[in-house]
Formats: sequence, C-alpha cells, structure tokens
Amino acid sequence: MGKKRVVITGMGAITPIGKNLIEYTSALKNGLSGCEEIKSFDTTKFKTKFACEVKSYDPLDYFDRKESRKMDIFFYNFQIELLCVKRKTVLWMK
Repeated sequence: MGKKRVVITGMGAITPIGKNLIEYTSALKNGLSGCEEIKSFDTTKFKTKFACEVKSYDPLDYFDRKESRKMDIFFYNFQIELLCVKRKTVLWMK
C-alpha cells in the first residue's frame, strides 16, 4: 500500500482558547489556558468541576437557524468538521 498524502488548503480552529486560527495561535503564544470552572451544566454530582469548554460559541455563525436548532452542544464539533470538508479545507489524497 502506497503512502497517503494530505493537502491542507486552509486552516481554522474553534477551541476553548480561540474561535479562529488567529485567536488560537495568539493564546498559545501567550500561554493562555482554556481550562476553567464548568458553566454549561450543573456539576454538583461530579467530582470534576473544571474543563476546557468552547466559550461564546454561536452556531448561527456557521449554520442556519433551522439546522442549529436540531443540534446540541456536543454535536457541534462534528458539524464543524463536516463544514470543513464541505469547504474543502482538508483534502485527502491517495
């Protein structure tokens, strides 16, 4: 089997320390952490009280209103990956 290649035609990032590549790389260079107290759900029944959550994420920045209402917060990551493939951000080649 031959080697597989990946061609990157663009880059993006939606992370706890930045919603785009510029914010993300700036936060990395400045040593910022995305880890803080969990705010997206009640943690009283859990030992762990901190995590790296994506803050101020608005699905309407990426999807239309009808599509965004069908999703929950844990499904957004998968949808964003599909969006990148759709926009040909990453192309897989043989």
